Amino acid sequence: MKGSLLKKLHFNFEFKFEYEGHVIEARASGISAKEEVFVDGECVSSRRNFGLSSTHEFLIEGETFKIHFDVGGFLLSTIRCDLLLGDDVVRTESQSSLKGQKGSWKLILSFFVIGLAAGFLSAKLALWLLG
Repeated sequence: MKGSLLKKLHFNFEFKFEYEGHVIEARASGISAKEEVFVDGECVSSRRNFGLSSTHEFLIEGETFKIHFDVGGFLLSTIRCDLLLGDDVVRTESQSSLKGQKGSWKLILSFFVIGLAAGFLSAKLALWLLG
């Protein structure tokens, strides 16, 4: 495998939407669990969320908007970000924690083999120590 695992994975997700002259940015960190929503460069919502989904509500010119994050899985996750006006979806984007899907099956297979080897060696060591 070329490069390290940490270089292939990224844990910060950034989404950018434009709506009627306004720039709406949504950011989520897979490490610190911090989520932030910016409208025209100003933070309008910020919180830490350790769940698999969350919703941020904010106003633009008197209209209620929402940013909804939905995480599908953990380490090799895909995060979906919806921009809603009221309850209607205006736009949806998604990103994967893998920086490019090419070769992702090799990464998953590598995790499996490493886990299998670690489990085998741990069992051998436990049997040797316990007699």
